[in-house]
Amino acid sequence: MADLTKQLTHTLRIYFDSQINKHKINVQILMQKGVGVAEHPDIMQTIEDELGKIAEFKDKLEALDTLDIADENQLSFLREDGTSQ
Repeated sequence: MADLTKQLTHTLRIYFDSQINKHKINVQILMQKGVGVAEHPDIMQTIEDELGKIAEFKDKLEALDTLDIADENQLSFLREDGTSQ
């Protein structure tokens, strides 16, 4: 079976980046237009929710960057100094 680790990592990175950009655009629209969706009359809360989603996907992207994928049979996390645990 082919090792899909690099392809999966690349796909996840693209997905997380696109989600970050989507929620950034939502915040920009809310801040520039001042108009929210009818179910979200509290614009401040809606912006806070969008910022939370941005933080969530940034955290996931950061976690993905800490994976050591050099060995296809063993996956481990990298320490902050770049060494494997």
